Amino acid sequence: MNRKKYRLPPVYWIIVTTSIFAICLVNIIMLSMSSTPSNCNCPKCDSISKIKYNSIDEITFITCPRPLSPDKYNSMKLALSSWLAASPKSRILLFVNRSEFDPSDKLPTELDQLFGPGRITYAPSIRHDHKNVPYIDDWFRQGIKQSESKYVSFINSDIPISNDWLRRVKQVFQVMNDKPAVLIGQRIDFDLIDDKFNQLRFDQKHLLKDIDKMVQESPHSDHSPFGIDSFTFRIDSLPFDFEKIPPFIMGRYNWDNWIIGWLNQVAETVTFNLNPPIYHINHKRHNFDPNDDKVAVNHHFKKANKDYFGSNYDTKWEVVDNNLVRRHFKNVIKLPNI
Repeated sequence: MNRKKYRLPPVYWIIVTTSIFAICLVNIIMLSMSSTPSNCNCPKCDSISKIKYNSIDEITFITCPRPLSPDKYNSMKLALSSWLAASPKSRILLFVNRSEFDPSDKLPTELDQLFGPGRITYAPSIRHDHKNVPYIDDWFRQGIKQSESKYVSFINSDIPISNDWLRRVKQVFQVMNDKPAVLIGQRIDFDLIDDKFNQLRFDQKHLLKDIDKMVQESPHSDHSPFGIDSFTFRIDSLPFDFEKIPPFIMGRYNWDNWIIGWLNQVAETVTFNLNPPIYHINHKRHNFDPNDDKVAVNHHFKKANKDYFGSNYDTKWEVVDNNLVRRHFKNVIKLPNI
């Protein structure tokens, strides 16, 4: 049985051809618009392209403070002032709106008067849980993306630094050259006594020396080397991929030790030990009960991500006297006089 061939009308082919041409044209236009520009937009290159402050003296301290309460005024003033006193050019990036941080604006105004205006940036808050507790991964993500300094220190908001801290940072980075280094250290816990606090000289020249003296004259103790309160590194040559950090909850167990354990696999980790220390103002601690939901969340993320664990005990490098020592290999590098 012969079947009559059916031919599609010419208008059909015109429509099909026109549609194919239109699709190709749209794809070409979209490709040209989305093609990689000469200045790459990946996180690493984005960090490089926006850096305005290149020296270690222009380091940015990055933290997520809670809204200020009257009983925390002195401790917050002490920590933030110590960072600004580290260098006349140091900077601070706070992930909190200025009006939310201190509705009275008393402390921000006082810090501007003491150390100069424009040195503290108040950025919008980062991702957080339903109780406004920040996520660690977004702290690093947004801090790296928003800092304009080559050198940064992610630091807890209740941690004043000591007089020799920045000098040690300079020494270590000088001998590490372009190695992907992350610097940590051990802390001393102390009681902040009002009478001693009121004797501090809040200026660039005297404050850090006064803090060292105050801590030694106050009730104090060395904190366990397992505690980690600051991470210092360069963002022009990132030593790790911040997108691989799980969304730990800030202020609970496990996140800091997981990060050091992980960094031991991918970077050159360095601890100052207590040479020099950082400081921590004693206060009522968060709940570390393993049955607490936030502790349980961090425990879960740690276990689900290779269960890394590290501390000041097991970094790849440590400062001993005035030397940088490679653990296990016993490589010793004399730190320069700065």
